[in-house]
Amino acid sequence: MPKVQATCYRCDSPATSKEHFPPRCFFPKGPNLNLQLKTVPACEVHNNAKSGDDQFLLAHICLNASKGPGLPREIFIRSIRPQLDRSQGFRSSLADGAKHFKDGKAEFQVDIARFDSFFNHLCWAIFFDRYGVTFNDSTHLINHIYFSLHTTDPHEIALRRMLSGMLKVFRDDYEEHIESYEAAKATESVYANQIIDPARQNGSITIIHTFYGVFEVVSMLSLREHALDA
Repeated sequence: MPKVQATCYRCDSPATSKEHFPPRCFFPKGPNLNLQLKTVPACEVHNNAKSGDDQFLLAHICLNASKGPGLPREIFIRSIRPQLDRSQGFRSSLADGAKHFKDGKAEFQVDIARFDSFFNHLCWAIFFDRYGVTFNDSTHLINHIYFSLHTTDPHEIALRRMLSGMLKVFRDDYEEHIESYEAAKATESVYANQIIDPARQNGSITIIHTFYGVFEVVSMLSLREHALDA
């Protein structure tokens, strides 16, 4: 029987490579790392088009998570600092709008559209890996809540508080409905997630991402109303 050509995790194009999720750049180099990380089949467009967003988000996560010596600082020095030295555009994308304080702390502006793009791709990969089908925008709507980013928006603060309470109840009372995963672990945890999907892909899905043990994002894949009647 002839071998069936794999299709991309995001579109119907033939797959030409494998996409690591999360990207390899988030992990320290080590033997057999590629064998330990999850992958999905990808076409050239969906494997290469987002590399800039990967680096942009990694830089901000490392800046947010680094509180002294540790893996986030190590990754920043190895992967991000050389790019800052090479590319003025990349340096500007991080430095523009930054505020520096006398105690040595700094506050950086983030491009939420680029954050959303990264987490959309990550959720699409998780969806394909878990259910064996591509994510369908017509049945689910994706929103991401960035718990580790500072905000003064009252609506965002209220939303985070409400969602935090809901997740606590679910973790306390419905633990059997939560599936946990941790990627290849180095000296510290790099990436882990928890997935809540009682109805699998036929209902709403919540994915809790945690990077380096401290940077938390919640992705809500909400089933659209018209899909309920399908």
